[in-house]
Amino acid sequence: MQFSGKVAKWFVASRLLVIFSAVAASKLIPTYDYSKAWNISAPFFNVFAHWDSGYYLSIAKNGYLFSQNWAFRPLFPLVMGASATSISPFFGADVALTVAGFFVNNALFLLALLMFHKLTTRLFSQNLAESSVLLLAFCPAGIFYSAIYPESLYLLLLVVSFYYLEIQKVYSSGLVGYLAGLTRPEGIFTAIPLLIQAAFANISLKQKKKAIIASLIAVTSLLTMLVLGWLIAENPLVVFSTEIGWDRVTLIQAFLAPSKIFSIGFVEFWLVSISMIILCLAAVIGFFAKNRTNLKPHRLLPYYSYAAVLLVFFLVVGDIKSLARYSCALIPVYWTLALWFEKKPSAKPFIFVLFAVQLVVGAVLFADWYPYV
Repeated sequence: MQFSGKVAKWFVASRLLVIFSAVAASKLIPTYDYSKAWNISAPFFNVFAHWDSGYYLSIAKNGYLFSQNWAFRPLFPLVMGASATSISPFFGADVALTVAGFFVNNALFLLALLMFHKLTTRLFSQNLAESSVLLLAFCPAGIFYSAIYPESLYLLLLVVSFYYLEIQKVYSSGLVGYLAGLTRPEGIFTAIPLLIQAAFANISLKQKKKAIIASLIAVTSLLTMLVLGWLIAENPLVVFSTEIGWDRVTLIQAFLAPSKIFSIGFVEFWLVSISMIILCLAAVIGFFAKNRTNLKPHRLLPYYSYAAVLLVFFLVVGDIKSLARYSCALIPVYWTLALWFEKKPSAKPFIFVLFAVQLVVGAVLFADWYPYV
């Protein structure tokens, strides 16, 4: 993989902005809800181990001992645990895992940006790749690419799966998609680009069969979770029952009870999610509207189809407090924004400043235990 100096520069700049904002907020701004705060006694690193970080740390230490852990996938805790092995003799388990998770996540995010640059250059051009990577590096929910969350690993696997599909290594694409499904629940949707390729691409029957098999490989990550549930909890459906019972507020519920989203607990929705949802809808709808007469042979159809399905899925069943985090992995959106910049360069500074400001806001919310999960 060719190293890009600009990608490295944007990675460093965005991570410094995230780290400074989160640490400064933890020192200068009062914590919103002390009842939900916990401390692992690791100065600095503790700031990046809030909210669902505790579940991933718990899985890394104890596996699926607690029923709530079944709402989370195992690959990131496994990577974090393996990375912490060398330093665990010198620290407690929580501290070692958190320190390892912080450094591993940032390293994985850098790799994800480099692979995204490589994929985008192949699909478009180097100039457009640079604009796309810049936006991804400073995306509004970018705090989660440094926090103890699986977002960096998931983003890397997603981009690699797309890249393998693009170079016609469909089995490799399906296998990486399988790993993505063991990182985040929506990872199973990496099967969508493979199915679109099989259905609409101008390829041979043999290649279509390979794409279908590869899509099945990606989907079997869910089967793996069912088997784990059966072996560990003696209940193959424990994954579904835990996820269904998870406390969440969807957009539909919010519209039925609008008073909920005007409380301070939904400040993230107004400051970050709304604009991100609008941009995602505009990008996805714009692609299908512009190419409605030649969608089937379009090279980008598999990736925008993936984005469209996930966007609908998130808007219907996703937690309203997490929509910014979910939408940041819809990588075709960055391509659309970069294409807009080529036509209207004056829009680039505006969108960049918007993203950077929201990135700071997100880091502050996360560090001070506001409902930004």
